[in-house]
Amino acid sequence: MKEWCKFGCLSDDRSLVADLTALDYGYDATDAIRLERKDDMRKRGLASPDDGDALALTFAYPAYRANREEERRSAEKLAVLKRRIV
Repeated sequence: MKEWCKFGCLSDDRSLVADLTALDYGYDATDAIRLERKDDMRKRGLASPDDGDALALTFAYPAYRANREEERRSAEKLAVLKRRIV
C-alpha cells in the first residue's frame, strides 16, 4: 500500500487522511515496517483507524489481471450458448 500511495489516487476523505497519518511506526530487526498497535493508539487518545485498515485490506491479495483473449473467447462461447437456448 505504501508504494501504491506514491502513484495511486486517494479520495479527499478527512477520516482516511487522519487514519493514515496519525499512527506511529518503526522498524523491526529485519527493517520491516512495524505499525503502532491499536492499544497504544488508544492510550494516546486516538480512535481505531477503520478507514485506513479497510484500505490496507484491499492490498491483501493480488489484483486479478484480465486476460483479454480469454475474456473474448468466453464471451463468444456465451453468445453461442444463448443462441442455442432461444
